[in-house]
Amino acid sequence: MKIGVLLTDDVRDSLQAEFGRYPAMFRALLDGADAKFSYAVYDCRAFQGPRAPDECDGYVITGSRHGVNDDAPWLAPFFRQLREIHQSGRPLAGICFGHQALARALGGEVRKSPNGWLLGLQEWPVLQSAPWMNPRVSKLRLLCSCQDQVLTPPPGATVLAGSDSCPVASFAIGRSFAVQGHPEFSPAFARALLEFRRDDVDAAALKERAQSAGGENDSDVCGRWMRQLFLGK
Repeated sequence: MKIGVLLTDDVRDSLQAEFGRYPAMFRALLDGADAKFSYAVYDCRAFQGPRAPDECDGYVITGSRHGVNDDAPWLAPFFRQLREIHQSGRPLAGICFGHQALARALGGEVRKSPNGWLLGLQEWPVLQSAPWMNPRVSKLRLLCSCQDQVLTPPPGATVLAGSDSCPVASFAIGRSFAVQGHPEFSPAFARALLEFRRDDVDAAALKERAQSAGGENDSDVCGRWMRQLFLGK
């Protein structure tokens, strides 16, 4: 089974030697004892993408420093690709920026959060469960690094998880799944990214968020959900 990685950014140059790049992070997240996938990587910023949705069996959209409301010229064709993949019925998973891009492409609303940055470990109650969300958990804890959020999910979507600080932390529609957090991040990588937020966030809050990043998280659970979504379980 082949998974297409829709790359919308790259790990900062200064962090690549220690942490690697996003395609490798997603390979580590998605491959498990029950399934190992092959991968194709498409740099969507360079107007790359599958010629047709059936080029891969499933797709994952990475995070990005870009915003879905930016005026970057690659975004409009990228949104069209997402709609085509979604409409084809191929499983599609969006992570952070990918969560927001999928919402925007399918008719939802994305804006800067009135609550400011979501950083470090965040926790959201699980409100609904899809068949592939096994094991079941009552709350979802994932590492975050974002300022934009989905304020209104796409028409027909089911909100899977959310809280007062992030009402649409995850949603599903058809065979598409999106989540605001980063299951592919390690705590060390999340802490390294926080160093780039020193001009944006109060020092005491930044220290607290860095400490939170070492807490227990549900990356493995979310990775299993995505794997089962791709496998049709």
